Amino acid sequence: MHERAKLGACAVATACTTMLVAAISFEVLGYVACPMCMWQRWAHVAAAVLASAALLSSRSRLPLPEILLKAVAVTMSVGAAIAVYHAGVEWKWWEGPATCTANVVAGSGDVLMDLARAPMSRCDEAAWRLGGVSMAGYNAILSFAIAAFAWRMGRVRTTESENERNGS
Repeated sequence: MHERAKLGACAVATACTTMLVAAISFEVLGYVACPMCMWQRWAHVAAAVLASAALLSSRSRLPLPEILLKAVAVTMSVGAAIAVYHAGVEWKWWEGPATCTANVVAGSGDVLMDLARAPMSRCDEAAWRLGGVSMAGYNAILSFAIAAFAWRMGRVRTTESENERNGS
C-alpha cells in the first residue's frame, strides 16, 4: 500500500476540485473568465484527474501513485507559471497575448454583432483583488503550494519501499 501517496492524492484532488469550484463560483457571481483564466483551469482539471488516478492506483505494487503525484506537481507548476504570467500581465509588467482581449463566440455571420453580444473580459485587467492580489496571483500561490505538496507526497521513502517489497 502507498498510504502516504494515497493521502496526498486525496488531498490534491480535493484541493484542485475546490479551486475549480471557486473559479466557477466567481462566474456565477458575474465575473467573466478571460482566456488566460481558462488556461489556468486546465491545469487544475489535469491535476485532479492525475491525482484521482493516483488514488485509484494506490493498491499497485509499482510506484505508480508516486509517479502520478510527481506528474501532478509538474502540471500544477505549469499552471502556477501561467498564473504568474497572467498576474504580470495584469500589473502591466509585460505584454499579454494579442488574442487575450475578449471572448468572442462567432456564429451569426456578423462579426460586429458577435462582438457586441460576447461577454468581454480582458486578461490585462484584474476583475477582483483582495489585499492587492488578484485571482491570478492567488491562483499562482495556491498552485505552487499544491505542486510542492504533491511532489513531497510523491517521494518514495526507501524504508517504505523496502517494507512493501518485503511484505512488512
